[in-house]
Amino acid sequence: MIKLKDILSEGYGGHTVKIHIRSLDRNKSDQYPAFLVKLAGTYQDEPIIQFIPKSSKDLDKIKELGDDDASIKEAVLKSLKAFTEKKTKQQFFMYNQYHGAGYGLIMNLDGIVSKIK
Repeated sequence: MIKLKDILSEGYGGHTVKIHIRSLDRNKSDQYPAFLVKLAGTYQDEPIIQFIPKSSKDLDKIKELGDDDASIKEAVLKSLKAFTEKKTKQQFFMYNQYHGAGYGLIMNLDGIVSKIK
């Protein structure tokens, strides 16, 4: 199990995770691409967790999910969000406008602060 502390403190090395992503087309199979996970900075003082397909084969697996790039991106982000929230027991937001490599999730620090109060 990946601990939130490990994700945030790992820096450039990152962790590798395999995530199940459902196909958008019934005629195509679900995919299990591997992602490199690392901290990518902040957005409005909230940490961004970056998920980069580990290899070109993993990128090809993502492309095989469907024909519409926007729909694929949303499906991947939903799967990454569900996986990350399940593993960390914390809330994340999908970062649809993330311009870095791969995909970005924003950690909801307000949720953590409210648990401390």
